[in-house]
Amino acid sequence: MSRECRLPFPTGHREFSPGGWPRSAQPTSLALQIQFHAPVHFKAIRGLYGFTNQLEAPAIYWGRNGRCFAFLHDLTPEALARVMDDCRGAAHDRRQPWGA
Repeated sequence: MSRECRLPFPTGHREFSPGGWPRSAQPTSLALQIQFHAPVHFKAIRGLYGFTNQLEAPAIYWGRNGRCFAFLHDLTPEALARVMDDCRGAAHDRRQPWGA
């Protein structure tokens, strides 16, 4: 049985992640307990991910309650390019929601 999950940034992972949460139920403060250090590959990011600026530099978080995080400067060039492509696609979809 497949659940539909609308992601603001498609991750290329499974459509539904049990560690993820619906955006409307996102906690107000993230746990940010487990830091991944360079080099962080895209396959290390499991399920939904989002962005935070709670720390001294921009970071992405994922996992239950945002437990796992990595600074953007710790991502491999390929992972950073993938994340930025997801951002570009999401921005394009917001600008032209009718698909034109």
